Amino acid sequence: MRQLILLTIFFLFHLVGFSQPYIDLINIQYGKTYISKLYKGKGEFKVNHEWKSYTFNVPIKLNEKKLLLISPEINNKIYQQSDSTFSIQKNGSTSISAYSKFHEHYISYALPITLVHKFKNQNSISATIVYRQNKKYENDFKKTSDQLGGAILYTKTYNEKFKLKGGVYYNREFWGNYITPLIGFEWRASKNIFCWGLLPNSTTIDVSFNKLHVGFAFRGIEESYSESYSSYFHDREGHLKLYLNYYLINKNQKIALTLLSEVGQSVNRLYEFKSANIENANKYHPAENYFFRIGVAVRLITRNDFKLWPSHPI
Repeated sequence: MRQLILLTIFFLFHLVGFSQPYIDLINIQYGKTYISKLYKGKGEFKVNHEWKSYTFNVPIKLNEKKLLLISPEINNKIYQQSDSTFSIQKNGSTSISAYSKFHEHYISYALPITLVHKFKNQNSISATIVYRQNKKYENDFKKTSDQLGGAILYTKTYNEKFKLKGGVYYNREFWGNYITPLIGFEWRASKNIFCWGLLPNSTTIDVSFNKLHVGFAFRGIEESYSESYSSYFHDREGHLKLYLNYYLINKNQKIALTLLSEVGQSVNRLYEFKSANIENANKYHPAENYFFRIGVAVRLITRNDFKLWPSHPI
């Protein structure tokens, strides 16, 4: 009941919009990382990831001006350290030093709910709440693994080629309140180049060759997982990547079965470990990774000028 009341309150006050020209009705991906030889960063210890993600979006048209989007997702991530770490933990006047290896399996269940309202002038405002359980894979569902967040975003349409977005995002992480302003855009640079982003989390430059799309993207990762009461793991890093997507479109050119692939490099990795019996979290900068990711999506195209097929010049 407590969770239902909180969800209702946040739904009234927190909004989010879309910064990309499509909605993935289904998106399934698998990825893996390896220690980078190109750029290792501070390299305090070596950790690789293996992850699987399952995302679904159910758009419901309420009327000509309002759209409701329900977007359940599951993310499954395994961290495996390949060397040992020497650490010193302080609790008051007591110091504990030890060698250890980080090997954990985390899972995240999330339910974002978004409401979009369009105005007559093609501007829009949208609202999202997100209820999430971030925890160790073997742990039960508990209040200590709850996260609740949301955002508000306003979109101004200047012309057919450019939209500007602004808003704010909030999430209750296990380490505390996370609040950040949002600045987004959609820009049709040419008939084959489409750019979009929602900073500081993401930005994309997409170049189309009919059904084949290649591009460059940045993604910001900000995740925390509950391990037990007052204990958590916090992962913060950026991903720079190149991708190649191939679209198999249906006859109405609105829904596309999309084959996904990408390779990239992590930057500025930061891990925080907090135990219930330790006063302050321990912070580390693990070695940077390179990664690959493959997947498949059923993609609903929401902009007619997102080029998936031969079209006339603008």
